[in-house]
This record gives sequence, structure tokens and C-alpha cells, in this order.
Amino acid sequence: MKIKIILVALMTIGIIGLIGTASTVVANDRNTKKSVITETSTEIAAQATAVFEGIVKKTKSGIVLVCEKETYALKGEGLEEFIGRNVAITGTLVKGDTINTIIVVEAESAKL
Repeated sequence: MKIKIILVALMTIGIIGLIGTASTVVANDRNTKKSVITETSTEIAAQATAVFEGIVKKTKSGIVLVCEKETYALKGEGLEEFIGRNVAITGTLVKGDTINTIIVVEAESAKL
């Protein structure tokens, strides 16, 4: 079973913000800042999505993915049906102060 959760609005807002920031920096100093913008854009694109495998659990603070080395908070819709199951989550990792969060793009039952 496969659930696709596309966060187009969230990604669009992020891309528009990145483009707006890039345009401002390039307008200020085209020669010296252009390489910084390219490197930052590349880093963001490289971190866009990843696959995480683990067991989905419900806690007092919400739904989490318990992996071998770390536990991640999950943000997305339709995750309740995966509670207690081994899953593969495709999503964007957002670093947090106390716990990292995965913005879920897709969730599917993982093969053991």
C-alpha cells in the first residue's frame, strides 16, 4: 500500500523564498555572491528528500519514526494507518533543537 503526500504548497513557498533571496543577493553584488547562491541551492537540492526506514509509533507529542540510531517526529497526513508497522518514509529532514522532523512526502510498508 502506498500513500503519496505531496507538499507542493510548502515546497513552492520555500522555492519562492529561495528565489527571492537569490535575486536580492545577485542584485546586490553579482560577481562575488553568485557562487554562494549556487552552492546554497545545490545543498538544499541535495537535502530535498531522503528515505528513512523504521517503525511508526504514537507518542504524547505526536507520531514518530523510530529508526535504528535516531527517532524522528513525522509531519504529514495519513500516517495513523502506519502506527506499529515497519515503513519506508520518503521526506525532507528538518533539523530541530530537541528532535529532528521529517516532512513526509511518501510512506509505504517496508519489506522485512
